[in-house]
Amino acid sequence: LLGLSGLALALRAGLAHLGLPPAPGDLAAGIALALWSFGMLAYGLKLARRPGVILEDLRVMPSRAGLAAASMGGMAAAALVAPFSGPAAMVLLWAALLAHGVLALLTLRVLAGLPPEARGVNPGWHLSFVGFIVGAPAALALGQRGLALGLFYGTLPIAIAIWAVSLLHLRLRVPPAALRPLLAIHLAPAAILAPVATGIGQAWLATALMLVMVAILVALGLGARWITEAGFSALWGAFTFPLAATATAFLVQGGVLAWVG
Repeated sequence: LLGLSGLALALRAGLAHLGLPPAPGDLAAGIALALWSFGMLAYGLKLARRPGVILEDLRVMPSRAGLAAASMGGMAAAALVAPFSGPAAMVLLWAALLAHGVLALLTLRVLAGLPPEARGVNPGWHLSFVGFIVGAPAALALGQRGLALGLFYGTLPIAIAIWAVSLLHLRLRVPPAALRPLLAIHLAPAAILAPVATGIGQAWLATALMLVMVAILVALGLGARWITEAGFSALWGAFTFPLAATATAFLVQGGVLAWVG
């Protein structure tokens, strides 16, 4: 669902670059918003029946990633709504940021109670602790440059730390084949941070982050067969949002890179 929202945002940017009518992008945005809303309603009903289930879900890595993607989806939804209603988008953005903050705190609490081998750094940490950056494009669209700056500089060092530790772990041990699709999540922070850096006027940071994004994209491409060795599973959903965000990042840069997007 988060990937569909990211794809709708990429489609909007692509149509604008081509000078085409925005209607297909708006249609995609409506579909993505409806599906995300249904997902949130379904999980809300689950919580209403047994609130403690959220702590059980957070004990499992794929579930932690899914819950983080849910609140990140709210931030992406705010960006989708922004062209139609600024106030509604602002409420949605702050609600999603608040929900993501609560999830991050609950995740830290759960991780502290897990055995050491279950609380190591993994790609899903980007979603839980760097996922706030998804709100920055919406903040820029709503004219909230200060909020975008705070989200950018608050998440950039966390993303760098997770990249560094994950690279070290990858050199020391091979992840199980079933979990390798999650490595694609490493692409998402760079793909979102780069256009945000452009939006806040940090050209050199945008260039550096684009280079990081391209390096990760090439590494994922070269290792695609190894990453997908276990065959198709629901974890292939990890490919969707990072690729959509990468397309948007290229489109925002304009010129030849826009055609890559």
